[in-house]
Amino acid sequence: MKLEVFIEITGKDKQGREEKPIIFKANSIVGTFVGFLAGHFSDANKTVVDITNANKNSRTSFALATGGGGTVTRGIICGTGTTAVALTNYKIETIIAHGTGSGQLSYGAMSFDAGLTDSGSTRYFQMYRQITNNSGANITVNELALYVSDGYYVTFNYMIDRTLQTFTINNGTSKTITYKFAITV
Repeated sequence: MKLEVFIEITGKDKQGREEKPIIFKANSIVGTFVGFLAGHFSDANKTVVDITNANKNSRTSFALATGGGGTVTRGIICGTGTTAVALTNYKIETIIAHGTGSGQLSYGAMSFDAGLTDSGSTRYFQMYRQITNNSGANITVNELALYVSDGYYVTFNYMIDRTLQTFTINNGTSKTITYKFAITV
């Protein structure tokens, strides 16, 4: 799946008849969008250039994707589900619970890049979560999700990504999962 932005122009002629709409893809979301997301997902100011060419901090009072150690309602989440991803998915299919018991993983706190990174014509930021398996057996992960809060009420959480990817976290080991949000113009 990919993010696409479309623009539609509609109008009426002099007689009030609807003209054929003009619909086209936006050329590119610019790097400021990534900075805006980075500041709103994390709990830290991210410097973004505003429309007056001044450096501003992009941040809300509530971080959208922060999640403390053990939190499975915000941040990067692991699951065992295998059903194909659908537009209407609203939660991970089968979450792997936090803990050290059978079939459980220990979720570390979410962390974020300190700033934005520019590489050629690409701007990006990354968020990370370390997942540790102390369950006594290997655990196979089949799905990943990114949960965010609404930023105001904080108790309302939403899944904004669900990705199928199978990998194993062996007993006694950790994996760091990284989400990279990038825009290339």
